[in-house]
Amino acid sequence: MIEWISAKISSFIGGILGGLSILSYIPPKDTKEAFMRGGVSVGFALMFAQPILLQIGLEVQPNELWMYELGIAFLCGFVGYSVMNWVANFLAKNQDKDILEVGREIKNPKKKKRAKRK
Repeated sequence: MIEWISAKISSFIGGILGGLSILSYIPPKDTKEAFMRGGVSVGFALMFAQPILLQIGLEVQPNELWMYELGIAFLCGFVGYSVMNWVANFLAKNQDKDILEVGREIKNPKKKKRAKRK
């Protein structure tokens, strides 16, 4: 039981650190949004860190391999914060469109035109 708790604590810390590391690049607008994104970072880390370690073949025994748990949780927190930001930006951009227009945009994305060089 103590090993499971220590694994979850290291996942929690890794998720927080992952979310904090991207905070300077993608800052939240207010405190509520910061707590929401931090929760998503920790949630991603708690849910996905151990299954990822098991998938790549590392049997997690927190008293020996807690640093792997912390590292994978850091990556999960980083990715969770990034995904949350991408989804929020997409929803904010398409707020006034109906579901069919959004579906068409996802299916056939518009390509950005590049400026011609002289």
